[in-house]
Amino acid sequence: RNGHARVKVGELFGLVDSTGKEVLAPRFSGLTDVQQGVVVATENGLSGILDLAGKVRVPLQYDAVELMDARTAKLKRNELLAYVRIADGVFIWKEEGFDAPASTQ
Repeated sequence: RNGHARVKVGELFGLVDSTGKEVLAPRFSGLTDVQQGVVVATENGLSGILDLAGKVRVPLQYDAVELMDARTAKLKRNELLAYVRIADGVFIWKEEGFDAPASTQ
């Protein structure tokens, strides 16, 4: 999809381009199709957003991540919700008590 395909090696997912060149190494337990130049990746039970260069747009530190559109994603952590800009990871809105973890990626 979008010139990219998910690949599975053992139990882990990665991403290759249309020539077969590895874009993201297979290290994720979950990986969505490419949407608007990004993917939602899951590693160690936590999800985040990566671009096709492998740059972390939203750290893999959330219970659930859903792409809302090309600019916005919905995050879930400890049953609370927040919305973030994909381009820079800046929060647009978050429920009271939403605990945004310190970025480590």
